[in-house]
Amino acid sequence: MYLYKTTILKDTSEYMMSQIEKDQHASDRVDFETNYKSLIIEISDIIILETTLLMSKTYTQFKQLINGSITWNNVQVISVENRYIFYIISEISL
Repeated sequence: MYLYKTTILKDTSEYMMSQIEKDQHASDRVDFETNYKSLIIEISDIIILETTLLMSKTYTQFKQLINGSITWNNVQVISVENRYIFYIISEISL
């Protein structure tokens, strides 16, 4: 199994990062909340098996995985505290 993951921070004020990174998280959050939030599956937890390969992606790279065979309806999101954590589970490498 393959598990693709990305994270968007809802509020970057508590994190030490460049202004460019803060702006990117803000832009990604607005894009997700405006265009895709209503299409996703919200979950409370995810269990990762030992045989699962975890692939971390940027939000931009993650969006590129959503291409027809994978849709936003296949995306699972955990909304915790100050971040969205996105997952796509696939039996094949994307």
